[in-house]
Amino acid sequence: MILPNRELNIYPKTEENLNAILSFYFDKYLLSDKQKGVKYIMENDNLSMNQIEFIARKMSECWPIIFKDHFPNNTSYANIMHLGILGLTVPDIKWEYSKSNRIRPVISEFIEYVNTTEVDIDYLMTNN
Repeated sequence: MILPNRELNIYPKTEENLNAILSFYFDKYLLSDKQKGVKYIMENDNLSMNQIEFIARKMSECWPIIFKDHFPNNTSYANIMHLGILGLTVPDIKWEYSKSNRIRPVISEFIEYVNTTEVDIDYLMTNN
């Protein structure tokens, strides 16, 4: 897993904090239904706030490079976070999308983006 160590998290997972993260990273992309996105993330008990923020930051950074062309009419906060969480927490053989689904290569491209833009993945996974 390419995520920061959850034990180093210092922020509580609250609706207020999730709203702030989603607003900060995604409001400029005019995604839809922020409350549904907050609810989706709140229901995902496996992730700490530092991990959620990392996923949101990386998704936002690569939006113009990877996701913008695949979602020309935009998408929801829940969907974009779902793709990021799926890509960074679930092995590709367990993704719910069929091998021929157009979104699989997009998620793989996102994972590659994270791997190439993080300076030291090993450090991140153990110390961040």
